[in-house]
Amino acid sequence: ILLLGPLVPFFDAALSNKFRFLKPWESSLPLFDFLAAHAVSVRVLLCSGPSPVDDDVLARLPALELVVASSAGVDHIDLAACRRLGISVTNAGSAFTDDAADYAVGLLIDILHHISASDRYVRRGLWPLKGDYPLASKVGGNRVGIVGLGSIGSAIAILINSILLLYLINGRIPSYALRIRGRGFSDIAPRASRPSAFGIIGNG
Repeated sequence: ILLLGPLVPFFDAALSNKFRFLKPWESSLPLFDFLAAHAVSVRVLLCSGPSPVDDDVLARLPALELVVASSAGVDHIDLAACRRLGISVTNAGSAFTDDAADYAVGLLIDILHHISASDRYVRRGLWPLKGDYPLASKVGGNRVGIVGLGSIGSAIAILINSILLLYLINGRIPSYALRIRGRGFSDIAPRASRPSAFGIIGNG
């Protein structure tokens, strides 16, 4: 297995006894010279970072059968070239969906409650100079717009529903979303001014 970047230590320890890893950054050879030296033995390419997997890299790995992205994103992988060469591509799928939703809702609460902004206000010594920080908005009862209802957007909708927010949805609407507090809409522009907050959940 060819690695284009270091693995998280936990995964490196768990997998290094099961697979033979090739680590080009540990070699004194330039990358393409390293690839040439190991080309016939590389069956799998594991991307643990944003290193590009383009035509130049793929052309130097004639025995390659599989490209694995350790994240959900595959923007750094030339999918057309992989398809043309018969190389399979896989990624982390929805493994990080719940974590992404947690961050999104956490940021939403931060914005509505001005947690980070008021923290900066105090740390800059503005409290004794300008008085109390302006009051923020409560979370419950606000209306939130979600543009894009894939796996992450759906997870965000479920979390938002659990803290009694109303939300508007633009995108594919699964049946469970219709059973909770969400309402779909097809035209974003007329609705954009209505929610208290908007989230755009898309690819990339």
